[in-house]
Amino acid sequence: MKIDLRFRFVSSTAWLSIAGAVDAYSHAELARRLLDLGRLECSVLHLDVGGLTHIEPESLHAIDEARRAMVDRGATFDVTVASTTFTLASLMCGYTDLAAHARVAGRVPASELPPYTSIISPTIETGSGRHL
Repeated sequence: MKIDLRFRFVSSTAWLSIAGAVDAYSHAELARRLLDLGRLECSVLHLDVGGLTHIEPESLHAIDEARRAMVDRGATFDVTVASTTFTLASLMCGYTDLAAHARVAGRVPASELPPYTSIISPTIETGSGRHL
């Protein structure tokens, strides 16, 4: 699986773009970028996950922890674009705040999202061989 991770920091604003697949091997790189947000005392994060095709639960957890830490210190966490994969994986893994940010981003119409999920497994294989 391949990940395209782009991080930019100007003044106190950061832009993080994640595209492709975040698996167990690429999680470490994502975790480092998320730690940079705290070290740099980032006050605004614009997260673009519109090109995300797969994400492991531990990476969702890391993103949610970064979001929570930013909000706790009064910073702004903004999802600018979200893929269906990111939104549904957030819902299935119980990260409702991340899912809410993704819904606001507008890429996924609310009519396509379930009001709740009873799926236990965070990784689902579809008939096409794709993973959510």
